[in-house]
Amino acid sequence: MPVLLIILIPLGALVIYAVVFDLRRRRRTALTSHDISSAARLARANADARGGSGLGHNDGGGGGVGTGL
Repeated sequence: MPVLLIILIPLGALVIYAVVFDLRRRRRTALTSHDISSAARLARANADARGGSGLGHNDGGGGGVGTGL
């Protein structure tokens, strides 16, 4: 019986430590990860704040991409 306690207590502590470490690591990467969709949302929000979409926007000045001028 004491041999089981000597084996099970450190093993249980190791499992608990691994779970806590994994949860902490996942939380940290969730805060610092930047996927494409969040970058696209940020770019769109910045463009909207400046007053234009930035994609295919032509203010009538001529010479834009795809205008044929």
